[in-house]
Amino acid sequence: MLAASGLALYGLLTGGMTYGTTRWFGGQRDVPMEDGSNVSVWLNPSRTHWDVPGVAHYHSSHPPYTLQVFFPSPDLSDHWIEFREAGVVYDSGHEERQTGTLRREISRGLALWDPPLRDLVKRHENCTITVTGHFLKPDGEERAFSLSCRFDAETKKTIFVPYWALL
Repeated sequence: MLAASGLALYGLLTGGMTYGTTRWFGGQRDVPMEDGSNVSVWLNPSRTHWDVPGVAHYHSSHPPYTLQVFFPSPDLSDHWIEFREAGVVYDSGHEERQTGTLRREISRGLALWDPPLRDLVKRHENCTITVTGHFLKPDGEERAFSLSCRFDAETKKTIFVPYWALL
């Protein structure tokens, strides 16, 4: 108890204390698609942050998570990309689906994270995500695609340290 009191006093005298929690799924993954091209995917957590300068700092990364998809070298003969459904199957057996059309014009280095990808993963739990859609050519020709990726939830991390320790 004395050590905790001393640490808190020391933190207050040096810029405050920081408390934070992180619930992540790890980093970016490259996923091969049926046509042999690669797409990069990652889960971006929701974030909460507040400060009382010199006293306390709080930060948290937590559910829901947005699936972000990046096509580093899209086929420029395709004019549009449409996402039509995104699904999550958790290891516990729970399933969630989001439908809706997200359509974007294709350009070099196409990145997407809008609905139905926004807030797709509602739990911090191991899961497999599947996304389906179409590439569209200017003449209306469609080419279906799907991608699937497994994400393993990392252990929740918590810190309580003087603010200067994070600088």
